[in-house]
Amino acid sequence: MELSVSIVVYDLDKVILAKCLMSLKKELEEAHASGIISKYNLTIVDNAQNLDGLLELEKQVDIKWEYIKAGKNLGFGKAHNVAIRNSRSDIHLVLNPDVIFEPEAISHLASSFCRDRATILAGPFGKKLSGENARLCKRYPSITALALRALHIRPVGDFAGRILSNYEYHDRDFVDRETEVLMLSGCCMIGRTRDLQIIGGFDESFFLYFEDFDLSLRCSELGKVIYHPRAVIYHLGGDAAKKGFRHVMFFCNSAVRFFRKHGWKIV
Repeated sequence: MELSVSIVVYDLDKVILAKCLMSLKKELEEAHASGIISKYNLTIVDNAQNLDGLLELEKQVDIKWEYIKAGKNLGFGKAHNVAIRNSRSDIHLVLNPDVIFEPEAISHLASSFCRDRATILAGPFGKKLSGENARLCKRYPSITALALRALHIRPVGDFAGRILSNYEYHDRDFVDRETEVLMLSGCCMIGRTRDLQIIGGFDESFFLYFEDFDLSLRCSELGKVIYHPRAVIYHLGGDAAKKGFRHVMFFCNSAVRFFRKHGWKIV
């Protein structure tokens, strides 16, 4: 089974990206050595002017990739689509530059596609740098649930707490095997390349945020969207509310676009 990987960069943090690439390289080599992946390749799509910094990292990490200069900031989904459209692999990994893998994470995710042909999309268990559950899997969002997360309100045992717990799949905390979920995080997701191409990849009308939810919903119409708790990553990003007003506006605009496309939910 062949695997292709795409990473989109904009504001280049060479320290974090180096950690990401080193863990990615180790995981790809392990999956290849174990026979789960027969061949792999990496594409980096540059949404800014990061070539010099990326060339330094390529030598430092000793990993080869195809470099694509976007020429402008295409946004998350549209930039990944450049790599997805050109891929001839069996499965494709969409990866954020701020993700670090724990051992065998890619092997676990890739194996999901070997075991069940109905699996279309698969995602890992995510941790924050503190070790806290990053809650990467989601049920269909409501405006209330999004507001609670944005305001960092963590009520327990009351009405609002039940809303957040349901949205974030707290009931799956102790699951130790693959299970179907509705939506995965775009920070790290693997899909069957052909199926991703059939549905047109990410909806490019989303510039940033919610394109992963939209993709998950469309993939679920073709087959299974799988959460694999034994595949573990650290996600060092996320939390749009802490990234400033510009990101808050991106988030809000994309939320409105998502609800208009798939239906509004208040609670």
